[in-house]
Amino acid sequence: MSGPVKVALGIVAVAGAALVVSGMLKKEEKVDSCDMTQEEVVTIFKKIKGTLQGKMSSIMKNIEMLKQQVPDPQQLQMIILMEFEKQLTAIQEAVFEEFKCDEEDLETATNYYLARGDEEVKASVEALRELYAMFGGKVDTEVPAELTVEKMCDILEMYMDTITKANQEIQNIVTHMQMSGQQMTPEMEEPLKKMVESETNKVFSKFGINTMIFQAACEKYNKHPKFIAKANEMDQKRKMAAAGAGAMSPTGMAAPPAAPATPAADDGELD
Repeated sequence: MSGPVKVALGIVAVAGAALVVSGMLKKEEKVDSCDMTQEEVVTIFKKIKGTLQGKMSSIMKNIEMLKQQVPDPQQLQMIILMEFEKQLTAIQEAVFEEFKCDEEDLETATNYYLARGDEEVKASVEALRELYAMFGGKVDTEVPAELTVEKMCDILEMYMDTITKANQEIQNIVTHMQMSGQQMTPEMEEPLKKMVESETNKVFSKFGINTMIFQAACEKYNKHPKFIAKANEMDQKRKMAAAGAGAMSPTGMAAPPAAPATPAADDGELD
């Protein structure tokens, strides 16, 4: 894998066993009944997502400290995803215990309500799946036919430019704080994280996609010469911006939504 592309899109998609997240919305089984209410299903997914989000926010502070020891973005993302799945497993078990159910119960109930077009259940499942994707997890997602490699190059350029601009704004805030003798606190970090997420979501919304589709499309075109060339071009722009601004983000800030790593044109297939 080429160094520049690995940094630009340096998130390896590890095939994980994320239980509910990786399995939901894939089956097309007809379910005639279930033992859980719609409210219980929605509450479970929301509780898992909210707890997981809080845990990962704290864990990312420690992950940032590993960057000096693990400079390879692929290896670092592996660590992040493994920690995500570890936390997800523990949180699911606790929530299942609280609601006196198991994975099979939730899966059956979810399919039951999805088959009946329940938008609230679908949204709660998709929100958790998207969180998983943001931390590098692979979620089965179809790439729309209209999402051509040319369109993906446009999205990638706007996405990377947005990340660079957001990081520069954050760095300016941090520099100003340091000059004033202030330190970044978790309370201050949260709105900055949401700002980055909001800006990248605007890019995806403009093109009618989400994080999961973006990742799936990156993987689909990760051998295409046009996509590789665009990734290298954007990485050079990122390096130039980083050289001018110094460190790209303050300690503890979470990474932007993940994209699969893109190999060089002459590399072999990823396992």
